Amino acid sequence: MVATPCRDITVYVDGVPDVRGSSILGLLSPQDVEQIQVLSPSEAGLQYIDGGRGVILVETRQGSSRESPYRIHVNGFGWNEPESYPWLQVLGASALGTVAVAGLTSRTVFECSDEDPMLKSPRCHPTAGMAAALVTSAAISRVITRAVGRTDGSEGRTYPALLLGAATASAGYLLYLHGEKQGSDGSRAAGQIVLAVGIPLTLTLSDRVFRMLR
Repeated sequence: MVATPCRDITVYVDGVPDVRGSSILGLLSPQDVEQIQVLSPSEAGLQYIDGGRGVILVETRQGSSRESPYRIHVNGFGWNEPESYPWLQVLGASALGTVAVAGLTSRTVFECSDEDPMLKSPRCHPTAGMAAALVTSAAISRVITRAVGRTDGSEGRTYPALLLGAATASAGYLLYLHGEKQGSDGSRAAGQIVLAVGIPLTLTLSDRVFRMLR
């Protein structure tokens, strides 16, 4: 019977996985170590690369002043941060920002009753809705949601939030534009609900799920 070699546990030193594995622990001086944290496989599986066997997190006293060579991306809800995620603050800030940006956009961009003399086409064309969706998603996800949702250990990733937010915003603007062009109050109301409720929920959820270690 051939014995299966034991697979080593993953060790992160100041947020960076060390290729030496657990052997690095014997090389560290106790005076240089700020704290050591051990995560079970259930806690580490969604957060860290090769976390299926558990993870050891080592923070050195010099770690806070040294920059990591790359950012570690994290997906999932299995977080183990001392500071809890500020759900209500992020959702509230996203909602206020979305209402402000969407309201400004609908007043300045969408004029479905008149023709633009320069473009010879209605200003409420679907292309305008897609452009407005990108502007809204970028402004809210990057400037507001990510800033409010930042913790001492992690922060939201831009691109997942931007893509999901833009998809939701596009649906809302297109519904609103359809209602404007067809004179449909129901379609207009549905678009406004998606913009006012769907975008904040989507951006808050994506900011929480798709994160990177700071």
